[in-house]
Order: sequence, then structure tokens, then C-alpha cells
Amino acid sequence: MSRGESRAARRERLLAIARALPDEPGAYLFSDASGRVIYVGKAKSLRARVRSYFQDDLPIKTRRMVDRAHGLDSLVTSTELEALLLEHTLIKEHAPRYNVVYRDDKRYPYLKVTLAEPFPRVMPTRRLEDDGSRYFGPYADAGSMRRTLKLLSTLFPLPSCTIRLSEGMTDRGCLDWFLGRCVGPCRGDVAPEDYRPLVDEAIRFLEGKKTDVVADLERRMAEAAREMRYEEAAKLRDRLFSVRRTVAPQHVAVIGRGDSDVLGLSRLGKRATGVLLTVRAGKVTGRERLEIACTPDEPETGLVRGLLLGFYENRTSVPAEVLVPADPPDADLLAEWLTDVAGRGVRVRVPQRGEGRRLLALAEHNAAVALGDEEPAGEGVQGARARDDAADLGRALGLETSPRRVEGFDISTIQGTDTYASMVVFEGGQPAKAEYRTFRIREAPRRDDPRAIGEAVGRRARRIAAGGAAPDLILIDGGPTQLSAASAALAGEALAIPIVSLAKREELVFFPGRAEPLRLPRDSRALKLLQRVRDEAHRFALRAHRRRRGARVASSVLDEVPGIGPAKRKLLLQKFGSVAGIRDAGIDDIAAVPGVGRALALSIWTHLGGAEDR
Repeated sequence: MSRGESRAARRERLLAIARALPDEPGAYLFSDASGRVIYVGKAKSLRARVRSYFQDDLPIKTRRMVDRAHGLDSLVTSTELEALLLEHTLIKEHAPRYNVVYRDDKRYPYLKVTLAEPFPRVMPTRRLEDDGSRYFGPYADAGSMRRTLKLLSTLFPLPSCTIRLSEGMTDRGCLDWFLGRCVGPCRGDVAPEDYRPLVDEAIRFLEGKKTDVVADLERRMAEAAREMRYEEAAKLRDRLFSVRRTVAPQHVAVIGRGDSDVLGLSRLGKRATGVLLTVRAGKVTGRERLEIACTPDEPETGLVRGLLLGFYENRTSVPAEVLVPADPPDADLLAEWLTDVAGRGVRVRVPQRGEGRRLLALAEHNAAVALGDEEPAGEGVQGARARDDAADLGRALGLETSPRRVEGFDISTIQGTDTYASMVVFEGGQPAKAEYRTFRIREAPRRDDPRAIGEAVGRRARRIAAGGAAPDLILIDGGPTQLSAASAALAGEALAIPIVSLAKREELVFFPGRAEPLRLPRDSRALKLLQRVRDEAHRFALRAHRRRRGARVASSVLDEVPGIGPAKRKLLLQKFGSVAGIRDAGIDDIAAVPGVGRALALSIWTHLGGAEDR
């Protein structure tokens, strides 16, 4: 591709590649000008799916991705299921900007059972390998993993050393053997066929099947006693006693019946955390956590799909039922994949009521707690204080929970003509500037701030109702009139989002339907957070004001180009957004504007200082 390739030419080149793709399943990769992969997808038909990216009615996120794309590659697979798994692998490898990706700032600890060895052992690891081992985890932290490993060492006398064990070897034995904590495979005291049942017990214990372990130990102890193998029976009795002590406290945790996994999800801006609860015989026996990064407008269904792939890619034990908060895309393919992993039918479903719904609520609560416990890199004391401010605000306003995401709105009018609304976002008490937005007010009369606020909040509400991320609190800059208009806009979309307004001068907080405002202490952290959101919305509105005014001044440059009148100037600015956008576009793109043509496009290009090599 040439450096001066216009956007239209680049689009046609990529479309030609898409048309030449095979009508077969596979994965496809879009890359930017530097060759970095920015999006990975899978398709039942590569040709049909990739061609759909060049339609006119694309979502904003997809349109942005296609505009940035310079390269397109694909990989053919035999089935759509293989394409799904390949897509997952490629996303983990490339961490594309426009996909749900797994956070790679830390490797979670796992417990590894080395089944490929003649004498398998249980050991900690942070690396997953395709070496025939069983992996359990990830654990939320190394401490919880070490506690589990310590418990296993007291229940099952497996070796914890790093000696390479082989059948028939002889060794003096270590301290663990002398203390009875290891059956001594290094001394040749046990054969592989006698050692393996001990490993199977440990695996069942890690899988949460502790009652099965108890029943098996009882059976083997009784059998050893009948055959007068009293020393072995005594060892089994002691192990049975230890296992029973760990199982007994869990009887209070009975919350359902049968075996299932329950996926909970919590998100905050570009971060999301999934928690998978393991329910066995009606008891919650384990919890795993996985962090992912996503775009703020990524639908919940896409996050569920990514979490399912992430949680189960290295598991060999899957229950007959997996409960999720939303139906993921390709639900049938995911169920087919999990069925292959489990070796029997697996159903993925969204519980609507009863015990399943209560389990899902428990998993989602655990995910929210896990997300709240995570402190982003570099946040430090300032971030912790900001979260405390958000908690104080929730208490001061009487909210049920601390407002993690607050959206603030303000209005700015340019020279009495154009009116713009600004929306700023605070997450965890701190600005999330990547999510700020401006709205050009089209319907409200000039200098009518309440109707302008109503229009902006209404457009935001429609986006939320269509599946966008909802804030925990909306703040309006103004008094009861502005608040009433914004509240009516939310009610129009049947959204029950807490909303207040903050009036200047006396800094009073107004609530919908409440006559008396709330006067917070001047030194309260809750008021200071509201003021920061309000002032940031005002600052961002002024910035949009100046940017628009600057664009007006710059657009007058077009009037100096012979052949450009008000109509063509308007078309050019509508097409490219600014004079800079026109200058950065290619001559072919400019010529494509109705009424311009190539000769005039070249004149515009030259007048604006377009580079010759474009």
C-alpha cells in the first residue's frame, strides 16, 4: 500500500480482498497502518462476514475500526467451532484494540497436577502448558493458592519435592517421608498403580467432589480392615478423619441441588471482572476470577462469551449446567465446545427465577467485590481517596450503593447560535476522559438550557436503553427546572437511574419530586466530588465551544479557494469535519464530494497545503 493512499482507495482495496475470501469458516484479522492487529473475528463464511464490514449502516465502534484498518488477513478452518477457538487464541496473542482482551499485567497462580509423570505431584505454577497436566485455578492470589496446597499436603501424602521420580529408584527419603507426609516414591516404597488412587483422590478434592473422596476412603478403609491390613486401614482412617474435618463446615453452605458453574460479571469503564462459582452437590466449593479489558460500549453478551472461553480453555471438568447473566453470541457453538470438553451434554442458560437466579446474584456480588478490590496500576493513595469520596457521596445522597460511574451534563451556547451539551464521566471518583462526549443540540430552541439538557440526556438515555453501559448517578448543572427536564427524558426511556442537580451560588443539591434541596457541609467530601464533576463538565463544554469557534474561523480559509461557495464549503465540512480533515484526506476523497470534481479537488488540496506524496 502507498503512503498516499486515500481512504476511499484503501476501502476499495480491502473490499476486493474480502470479495476474494473463500466461502468457508475461519478467523479474520484487521490491522492498522503499522501492521498491528486491531480486530480479530470469526465467521461461518469468511467472504460474507468480512464483506459486511463495508456496508454503510455500521455501528460507530465498527465504523471506527474499519476506518483505521489498512490490512486484512484470514485463516481458514474446517468448522465454525474451530474458527471460534482460533479467534480466542488470536485475541490472546495479539490483544487487539477493538476486542475484549484478557489483562496481561499479571499471571494468576494455578495448582498443577503433573499427570504425565509416573508419580504425579501437585505443585504451584503461573504458566499453563499443553503437557498433559491438570490445572486448577486461577486463584485470586498466591496466598489462597498456598493455603490450598498446604491443606492438600496434610490430607494426601504426595511428594512436594522437585526430584525426578521414576519407578524402581531408591533414595534415603526426606523429612516429609520421616514425618509421614509422603508415601516415599523416591524410596521405592510404592508402585505407580498403588500411588495413582492417591492422586485421583487429590484431583477429586480439587474438583470439589469432597463427599466422593470421603465415600472412597470409607470403602477402602473397610476393605483393608476386612483383609486384616490393619496398618493401611489405620492410615486411611487418619486421612478420612482429616478430610471429614474440612468437609464438615461446608454443610452450612447448601444453597441448591446438583452440580453447576455460575458466572458472575461486573464492569467499570474499560475494566471487567468475571467470577466463576463452582457448585457441587448443592455447595459452593470454589471461586475463580478472571480480568478482561474491553471498550466501554462492549455489550454484556460479548463479555460473557469472552469469559466463558477464558475460564474453560484449560479445564477438563465441566458440569452439566453453566449459568450466565446473558446469552452469549454463538451460544450453540459454546455449548458444543463445552460438551466436547466434558464428554457429555452441557447446557448454557440464563436463570430467570428460583435457586439459579439466587446463585447468579451471589456470583455477580462476588464479581463486584473482586472488581472493587482491584486497584489499577499507578492509582495509589489518590485513587483510594477518590473511591472513598464516591462512597461518601453514595451515603450523602441515600443511594443503595456507592456510585462507581457518575455522568455530569452541562450546556454551552456559541455566540447565541449553536448550542452544545457536554457529558463527562467519573469512575471510582476519578475522571475517565476517554469517555467524555459532546452533543450538538438540534431540537431545543436557542438559549433554552432546560430543553437542551432534556435533549442531551434523552439521547444518552436512548443509548443506554439500547444496551449501553448505564451510570450509577447522573449530575445536572443547574436547578430544579433543568433537573425536571432531564428526569423526564430518563422516564421517557423507562430508566430508573438516580439523578440530581447542583445549583451554583449556594451549592444546593436538588432531587426529582422533592421540594426541599439538600445542603451538604461545605467541607464534605461528597460535595467536593459533585463540584469536581460539575466543574469538569463546564470546562469540557467551554473546550467544545472554543473548538467549534476555531473551526468556524478555519472554515473561512475555504472561501479563498476559487470555485468554493457556501454550499460546497458546507458539504466539504460535513464530509471531513474540519479544514484539517480536508487537508488530511486524499484528492480522490475530495473529488468524490458532489459538485467538486478532480480539478477543483486538486485546487483545494494545493491551497490547503496538501503533501505531494499523498
